[in-house]
Amino acid sequence: MRRIEKLKPDVSARIAAGEVIESPASIVKELIENSLDADATRVKVVLSQGGKSKIVVEDDGEGILFDDLPLAVERFATSKISNVDDLCHIDTFGFRGEALGSIAAVSRLEIRSMAKDEKEGGILICTAGKVELHRRVNTFAGTRVQVEDLFFNFPARRKFLKSSQAETRRVSSVVRDYAVAFPNVIFTLISENRKIFSTEGFFSGRTSFDILSQIWPSHYPVQQQEVDLGQIKIRAFWQPLKESNRVTLTVFINGRRVQDSVIRAALSSFGSSVSGSWFVMMDVPADDLDVNIHPAKAEVRFKNSGEIYKAVLKVIENMLLKSKQAFTVSFGPLDRKKNPSPYESNGEYTRDMYEEKTSEEPERAPAFPQDMGNVPIQRSWEQSEHVRFMGRLSTGYLLYERGKNFILLDPHASHERILFEFFMDKIKKGIKQNIYPELELPPTISEAAREWLKALEEMGFSFKESEGGMYLTSVPAGISEKNLSPIGILRLAIDAAEKTSGEDLNGIFAEELASEACKNALKITKVIGEKEALSLWEELFKCESPEACPHGRPTHIVVTMEDMDRLFRRK
Repeated sequence: MRRIEKLKPDVSARIAAGEVIESPASIVKELIENSLDADATRVKVVLSQGGKSKIVVEDDGEGILFDDLPLAVERFATSKISNVDDLCHIDTFGFRGEALGSIAAVSRLEIRSMAKDEKEGGILICTAGKVELHRRVNTFAGTRVQVEDLFFNFPARRKFLKSSQAETRRVSSVVRDYAVAFPNVIFTLISENRKIFSTEGFFSGRTSFDILSQIWPSHYPVQQQEVDLGQIKIRAFWQPLKESNRVTLTVFINGRRVQDSVIRAALSSFGSSVSGSWFVMMDVPADDLDVNIHPAKAEVRFKNSGEIYKAVLKVIENMLLKSKQAFTVSFGPLDRKKNPSPYESNGEYTRDMYEEKTSEEPERAPAFPQDMGNVPIQRSWEQSEHVRFMGRLSTGYLLYERGKNFILLDPHASHERILFEFFMDKIKKGIKQNIYPELELPPTISEAAREWLKALEEMGFSFKESEGGMYLTSVPAGISEKNLSPIGILRLAIDAAEKTSGEDLNGIFAEELASEACKNALKITKVIGEKEALSLWEELFKCESPEACPHGRPTHIVVTMEDMDRLFRRK
């Protein structure tokens, strides 16, 4: 049996660093929080190779005293707390004194800083946690931290870093989130000498809403809600997105960017009605919050989580009620006169975002078109055999008679299959449809598009760069005919690329399209007339795989004459 031994200092330092520093984004997060603790009004982040080779974070904050620079990179050395009681009411971002020490342990670190009370600044250089230089230099007021060769001495961690584009996107997300949470601070992000994002130039008095409106897609309205419950104050922003049922959530508690299960649980209780992007900022008394429960300070614990849960529910309910005016959805390949292309007009159906309609009187379904594009035809039934529509059951299923057989058909699953194959046919052909006017992509999407540019272009998307922005110039042909927004379908393609790392993209993209088809497919509660029912039958059996919807559920069940004879014991 091996004996218990105390780890060597360099080993324990790397283990500790691995808990705090996971990627360039975690370094940027820690350094931004240090800048905010120093009351900085400007924070500039510069990246090289997504931060893998170099990260620079500059601020105009209070700076670090020259004599304190060596202490700044030692573990458990901090200016934020001094005794155990301070842990019960932390009102700063840093408090453990681990961030700079952890960064220094796994990189080549340089800190230049000048405190406001000093006339000359200082420089500190560390390699793998060892101080190699500490002397006076002329520098600006504030602090400049430069991190090079991240994990050069920790190859087990370095190999898990993603591509430069992916790491740049992670850092971009961090910088933008803090820019929203602290609108009075000017944030700038530069990557490979190109400005990625900046809040400089915003008018005086800019707000979180102003910055979110720049970051999130401009073609969807951003809703906001503020609730003041005395000691608990909540500001929430929501942008409903019709292209996805996913919920993306960013949470700041007392200015700290965290992952919180209480807020996510409150959102989840509303199901798909709250799909889209959420940004929630909450202020609670420091005494009611435990921030010392996660190595990277990425989680918090509320003293009264039930009260927080109810408060968040109230905010969400208010926003859902406010959004009742409309949430646009399309029915896919239905009557194009009622459901035109987004390039042609703004005619749309609407659906209540908060409650499904529960009227006992079902709605009439619009008619199906007679053409579904050049989909390969594979008939399950002989052309010569007559098909007769018998009627719609109260359950919504459709009943047909063909020869001596009865067929029970699920209109929802059938419409899913029709839509899915229509989309796949268009994507596989790779034909492009130009967009006029060209659409400027929001920063969050443009960074993702740059990462998967080659794969997206092979699918039929085209882009151009202009004046620091990225524009979508074409999409796969036929997509716009089904009332899918160009940026919406681009989101689906990017999701597929991220899930597959760009490999076997069409297969996963098919699943994304299947989900889109399911959302837009005909509801089983719709009343189907004879003309529409026969058209649905016709289009279903033009499909390559009419037997099941994209998720594998059967579209129809056949009851043969032999089945009926057996059931009635005639045989």
